[in-house]
Amino acid sequence: MPHQSRRPIQTRPELRASDEEREQVVAQLREHYGTGRLTEDELSARIDHAYAARTHAELDVLTHDLPAPPSTVPVPTANAKVDRVVTPAGRALRTSFHIHLVVYIVVNLALIGIWALTDTHYFWPIWPILGWGVGLGANYWRAFLHKPISDDEIRRELEKGR
Repeated sequence: MPHQSRRPIQTRPELRASDEEREQVVAQLREHYGTGRLTEDELSARIDHAYAARTHAELDVLTHDLPAPPSTVPVPTANAKVDRVVTPAGRALRTSFHIHLVVYIVVNLALIGIWALTDTHYFWPIWPILGWGVGLGANYWRAFLHKPISDDEIRRELEKGR
């Protein structure tokens, strides 16, 4: 099957690429990484080259050995939620959180049971529930909400300041 262009036909390879076009290529690369066509190292290297690309030809080289996407890949906007690629380390963090949650629930139910059997009026299990809950919340943030800062993002921020 012949290679299909990812941009309109009227685009000439020597024309300079826009930020939006770079983001489109990066989104395509992430999609191909998610389907297993690229390794993490290949993805990182190609993303670095995409952000450094000046022309359409330089962007085309990054995807020439990959199939054309079945549909157009939406370009993330400032307000759009960006889907992150879940790496094996990310999956391990999420599994760790789920184990932490189960242990938290079991232990705290046991503490509530002990409290109920002792017939005291002061609900003392609130303290381990709250204290441990803070740690559980931090674990949740790390596993699901935290986005590590890449070297490429640091480089781009430093270039903005110049």
